[in-house]
Amino acid sequence: MSATAERMRTEVGDLAVEAPPGFRRERTTVCLRVAPEKGLAEAGLKGPVRPSLIVERRPAPDGAGFAACVARIQAELRRSIPGISGIDCVDARFADGREGVILGYSFPAPRAGEVILCQLQAARLDDGVLSTLTLTTTLAQLTESRRDQFIRILASARVGAATEGEPA
Repeated sequence: MSATAERMRTEVGDLAVEAPPGFRRERTTVCLRVAPEKGLAEAGLKGPVRPSLIVERRPAPDGAGFAACVARIQAELRRSIPGISGIDCVDARFADGREGVILGYSFPAPRAGEVILCQLQAARLDDGVLSTLTLTTTLAQLTESRRDQFIRILASARVGAATEGEPA
């Protein structure tokens, strides 16, 4: 390896890795969940299913505009989630002014009896990078005030705003 070859150092949480020369970050996924302490698992679930937030940034399909990206997300949801009921789609404006959408849908929880899961998924496209933010909870726990809180949380996303100590 030449002394001039640049290596990419990246961090995910407290894990740091130095990639070989020529590598670049292409896809990033972060999953956050409600801590299990004090029995915070969703009421009525038979296992440790807890509310979660999954954030993913990845390259959009070559040449795909935002409408095509959203249509692809909806098609993937219909194809991959058994029992999904309706996908509502509303326009959203994020904290940095970027426009996007928030999708809302529900489906039976796998292996959890009568439990219905609900997801709110925000999507935005920034310079060829598709970002999705998906909040998951149960239908029983998704009150109107919690739904509004989740929508505000999703809409708080902004690009170029790394928190001190966190990678961009």
